[in-house]
Amino acid sequence: MENSVPRPDAAPPPRRIQLEPAHSAQRLDRFLVAELSLSRGQVRRLLERGAIRLDGHPLGLRDKGRSLPAEGWLEVAAFRSAADERVPPARGPSPPILAQGEGWLAVDKPPGLPVHPLRADESETVIGHLIQRWPELQGLGEGGLRSGVVHRLDVETSGVQLVGLSASGWQRLREGFARHSVAKTYRALLAGRLDTAQMGAGALEMKVPLIVAQHRPARVRTARPSEIEKGGARWVRQSVVTQALFDDAT
Repeated sequence: MENSVPRPDAAPPPRRIQLEPAHSAQRLDRFLVAELSLSRGQVRRLLERGAIRLDGHPLGLRDKGRSLPAEGWLEVAAFRSAADERVPPARGPSPPILAQGEGWLAVDKPPGLPVHPLRADESETVIGHLIQRWPELQGLGEGGLRSGVVHRLDVETSGVQLVGLSASGWQRLREGFARHSVAKTYRALLAGRLDTAQMGAGALEMKVPLIVAQHRPARVRTARPSEIEKGGARWVRQSVVTQALFDDAT
């Protein structure tokens, strides 16, 4: 006779969520982040392996932005909470430290190195290197794989990356970004020549709706009207100043 008592190492059962009219029209990924305290990366990985089902039908990555129905059942395979995930330490020397203050670091992030891991087995990251020297980073701020992260530079972008070393230091920096009191300057080489005559004197001011089209490697594009209507775009103010003109580049 088969023993019905579950083994201690048995996988936990999937989570089942009954959908109601109040959930109608919410984006699937945002709903799961809020409802189950998942990270966006966790939702993406669950969708990639078909671990999320709607009324018994497996969903894929293309469904992350779909609107939820007013009724039905969502089933999510067993997972670890985002806060319980730990950043694996990296090997080798850490990126240079540009400055250090009370509860914070400014790191010289090189191109090609992610700020934080998207998976628990991804060790070559800025945070992975810093945790070797400052193990107290583990669990700070948002915790989990984003421990200590105040903001994020794209993988191929180099520049100053701020990291919290204490709860109070992380909070102060995050509040500065939330109040838009932090100014960020990017230098880029553009193919083609900008028409400086049309720009006039001073900087060209723009407000652009952007959306993340791909995560690794990162690719950001302007949002389509339908994506703006669904609330999937992030409006960014940009001030463009031409520093030099070349034959076929700016």
